[in-house]
Amino acid sequence: MALQVWMWRGVAPVVDLAGYDVEAVDGSIGTVDEATSQAGENYLVVDTGPWIFGKRVLLPAGVVLRVDAEEERLFVDRTRDEIKNAPEFDADQGATETYRRGIASYYAAGEAGRSRSQRAPRRGTSRRSRKGSSSARGRSGTSRSTPRASDEPTKEELYEQAKRLEIAGRSKMNKAQLARAVGRKRGQSATARRPSSSSSRGRARSSGARGKANPVEVQTFLEGVSYPTRKGDLVRDAERSGASRTVRTTLERLPDERFEDPTEVSEAVGKLR
Repeated sequence: MALQVWMWRGVAPVVDLAGYDVEAVDGSIGTVDEATSQAGENYLVVDTGPWIFGKRVLLPAGVVLRVDAEEERLFVDRTRDEIKNAPEFDADQGATETYRRGIASYYAAGEAGRSRSQRAPRRGTSRRSRKGSSSARGRSGTSRSTPRASDEPTKEELYEQAKRLEIAGRSKMNKAQLARAVGRKRGQSATARRPSSSSSRGRARSSGARGKANPVEVQTFLEGVSYPTRKGDLVRDAERSGASRTVRTTLERLPDERFEDPTEVSEAVGKLR
């Protein structure tokens, strides 16, 4: 389904959003300076403060995921780079018709790219599934017989993590390289590498039996979390994001302390036994 850039997506603000903090998927971008609601043309003008030298950016309503009226904060499904690279907004000229056409094309194209990326893994997985169907029927407990999606992220999921973490050169990396790069970025390279030795397979089965997810898998369901935060809030956010029971159980086992950023959460997950 094409992104309707000027329409709210399941979000119907009933309050003035001016002054609300705005969070991208990888961090804050500023505060709402102006919120416009017109027939078919809903958008926000955001003051970026020192992030990009005090400039303002225009965000169409279609990129807003949710609004937290209690915290006066709203969340968008774009990265800081995507927002920074959008057509520049001239506050003196305002949202002219020409500018609105350009911004609509920019964000609609980004949404189309995301949709293609999400569809691609299914085609690749089905080919591998057909190719290895005979060996799967006769599997006897090797690591290849275990469904990969429940134990570790796919290459496409790792790529999305690398993209959010702004890891350079990610488009040229294979799965193992992506896992190492994401792990290093989050301070968990040893956990992300997951060697294929028999001892590591034994550890993976053991940790899985205790309901432990790996840090990358946990972070997939914590996008948009506002830090600092505590364990209870992490569990609730993961549940709202549709996290699996394994991820929720892992978060519930974390120490009841304050977490300043995603890296501290990943480090705590890595220390669980």
